[in-house]
Amino acid sequence: MRNPSAAHQGQLEYLEVKWGDYNDLAPIAAMPGLHTLKFHAMPAVTSVDPLASHPSLHTLQLHGLRDARDMTALGTLPALRDLSLGGDFNSIRIAHIDSLDFLAGLPELERLSLDGLIVDSKDYTPMMGLPNLTEAWAMECRGMRPPIRELAAQVRGWNDF
Repeated sequence: MRNPSAAHQGQLEYLEVKWGDYNDLAPIAAMPGLHTLKFHAMPAVTSVDPLASHPSLHTLQLHGLRDARDMTALGTLPALRDLSLGGDFNSIRIAHIDSLDFLAGLPELERLSLDGLIVDSKDYTPMMGLPNLTEAWAMECRGMRPPIRELAAQVRGWNDF
């Protein structure tokens, strides 16, 4: 984030960024009290690794993803209950992430939305191993495993938008 003053807001519990000119989430690491973090446009961000330092984060929205494909760091957020990952809602640009393997580290996850996003590994089975999931959605893509209908039947709380 280019605004260094944001890095000195350690008392923040909720932060929502609609848009901005930033490429680094490192200042977020200096905000240990965050429990809700929402980014609506993050096309220049290349890594979500700084988010790994937030064990109390329970709601996370990362939209407008473009260059950040490795979501491994998100698997270290034990309190995460609500996760939404997606592309740019203001265009037809679809986001891509490497895999959903990080979901194995999120057993408390209750809500998961993968809107405007494709998993490059095509393996969506990690969604099926979330015991507390009550609401889920993913965009259908060619070659996904399992196929969308099977995934919807296996994942409790599947939403057909």
